[in-house]
Amino acid sequence: MAIGGIIISVLPEDRKDTEILLGRIAGLTIYSCDEQGNIIARLSETNADMVRDAIGRINALETVRSVRLAYLVQDEEDATER
Repeated sequence: MAIGGIIISVLPEDRKDTEILLGRIAGLTIYSCDEQGNIIARLSETNADMVRDAIGRINALETVRSVRLAYLVQDEEDATER
């Protein structure tokens, strides 16, 4: 299991629409947002590669300006499989 904390930046006027789109992504939990258009979320996936792929899908959304990875935690078993 891999868990990544991410910061998704959008224009403030696009925040609510983006939150709706993000709500459709399996394994993504939104924790908070601010008036500047920053959305704090957590991705939970099988491994780090899947977290990276999910970040790519999020970044490809038309309203998303950037996605930054704040942290990535991976189980020891997953790390040895790489």
